[in-house]
Amino acid sequence: MTDIFRFLRTKLTVAFGGVLGLVLVAMAGLVLFAVRTNVEARVNAELSATAAVYEELWSINERQLSDNAEVLARDFGFREAVATNDVATIASALESLRDRMEIDRAFLILTNGKGIEADKYETFDPPLPAIAAIQENARRHGVAQIDDNEYQLVSAPVRAPDLVGWVIFGSLLDENEMAQLETLSSIPISARIVTDPADIKPSATSMVSSTELVSFSGTRPAYLVLDYPIALALASYRSMFTAVMITGAAGLVILLICAWLIARSVTRPISALEQAARQFGDTGNFELEITSRDEIGRLAKSFSEMADQVAERAERIRLLSMTDTETDLPNRRSLEEAIERETAGNQTSDDLYVAAVHINRFAKIRGVIGFVAANDLVSIVGHRLGKVDGVLAHARLTTDTIGLLMRARDDRDFLRRFDPEKLDASEPVEIESETVDIQLTLGATACRRSPDMSPIDAAASAFFQARKKRVSIA
Repeated sequence: MTDIFRFLRTKLTVAFGGVLGLVLVAMAGLVLFAVRTNVEARVNAELSATAAVYEELWSINERQLSDNAEVLARDFGFREAVATNDVATIASALESLRDRMEIDRAFLILTNGKGIEADKYETFDPPLPAIAAIQENARRHGVAQIDDNEYQLVSAPVRAPDLVGWVIFGSLLDENEMAQLETLSSIPISARIVTDPADIKPSATSMVSSTELVSFSGTRPAYLVLDYPIALALASYRSMFTAVMITGAAGLVILLICAWLIARSVTRPISALEQAARQFGDTGNFELEITSRDEIGRLAKSFSEMADQVAERAERIRLLSMTDTETDLPNRRSLEEAIERETAGNQTSDDLYVAAVHINRFAKIRGVIGFVAANDLVSIVGHRLGKVDGVLAHARLTTDTIGLLMRARDDRDFLRRFDPEKLDASEPVEIESETVDIQLTLGATACRRSPDMSPIDAAASAFFQARKKRVSIA
């Protein structure tokens, strides 16, 4: 069976049969599409209705929680206890109302950021998002996470007469709450609350409806997600699907037999084309001849080899375009790509710096030792600079300037590791039995400090300032 599919005519037969069988497949597809569309419409309607019911229940529960919170916040005795910071009275009042109204969570946040909860007669540190939210809007409401559980929260300000705190009541959105919601639907759905949009993942096997719920903190929305498996809705149509598939398969077999006869007359020209493609990839010339039975395999291989060769040549050209041919040092383009790469991937706390290092009196040195020796001098200095601690990349920017990309914690760390007067790169260089003294002037900038111009240009500008001020580094 495997040997049969080594021949192109077999694969063409399958392809032709597939094309001719599109009529049958289209018919079957239309039937499936119509059925599935109808089923999805009914399921979507049910999911929407269930979500609407829950939204109404959500609003009712929110009003009840808000009313209870307002009642407690306006109670004279409670306000006096909050104003005098009577923790025991506050906790007792919260506990009493929580138990009487069957509220899952009841606590008070004071204006100093401390919290007092029912049953707990000592202050605690409430969630920071809750504090920020109610400070922005004293009557905040929505979903928030407390102790790894999701709650529907409402708040009410406590004034005596100035603002002294906020009452917060909450209902737990747990599995029991979701189970009660599932009973409201006429189809067997599953309900859940999620806070990460990535958790809302519809698939081919299930339908998903999501409703965004108001966030208590205003920064992290929550979603009510309803799921329903498609297989349950399509179960009553399985017999019809089976009949359609059998009819389609029988028609496809007949079409494949006809396609086989056509495919045999097509393989020889394609085989000749394969051989020509191989020769063209190797030498740029080609001859047409048939040498193998595995036409499609060799055709694909020949094109792949040709593509590899083209890619290899392109890579050599790319490397050449990123190299300074006089010194074999990387050039400005190479340094720009290194800056872009490191800036995009810099996840540490270190800062990236770009430096422009100028070889002083280079024109005079070149006039004494010649152009070739001067290029060798630049190459030696460039490689020395590339070995400095923290340097990530180096390149020749101009005739007498080396560019560097390096990482340092701060400016002081940069100056400590890159003092031109203490660098090995400043040591004299032996060129053709001649000792050449090296003096360097450096200009540098942190990448994050040059938003309006490229870091290389900013470093060059810093170098010109250093030269103008007659200092070794700027």
